[in-house]
Amino acid sequence: MANTTARKYYGTVGRRKSSSAVVKLYPKGKGIFHVRKGETMVTLKEYFGGHDYMIEDALYPFHIMGPKAVKEFDIDIVVRG
Repeated sequence: MANTTARKYYGTVGRRKSSSAVVKLYPKGKGIFHVRKGETMVTLKEYFGGHDYMIEDALYPFHIMGPKAVKEFDIDIVVRG
């Protein structure tokens, strides 16, 4: 995971049925995404099984903010369920 000690972030929790995701969005980042499922850290491509359309859907909010917005944040996601 990224060195997140003493870094300010925006956080939220998403829930659906018996699953949840805790997302931390760190401004002034380099576009690094970490997904933790259980004890394993994976990339977005590994998490979504290489399905590009799912990755595009996950990154869509950043593209609305502008073409370079995805490179301006680091994101840590913890998935359960």
